[in-house]
Amino acid sequence: MEIEDEILGNLKPVKHRLLKYGFQEKDGQLVFTKKIINGDFSVKISVAPLDKLRGTFLI
Repeated sequence: MEIEDEILGNLKPVKHRLLKYGFQEKDGQLVFTKKIINGDFSVKISVAPLDKLRGTFLI
């Protein structure tokens, strides 16, 4: 089991809510990127094809 599945369980993404929050559509995915810790790191969350969530921590 991946951490995303542990945290979100059976929750399903709602496209219009994700777009309202700041996600952007890119190549059939919804993607949200945010700089954290004074801009030293970035977090990227992608949902594709609107049922699989994946998180990435970028240095």
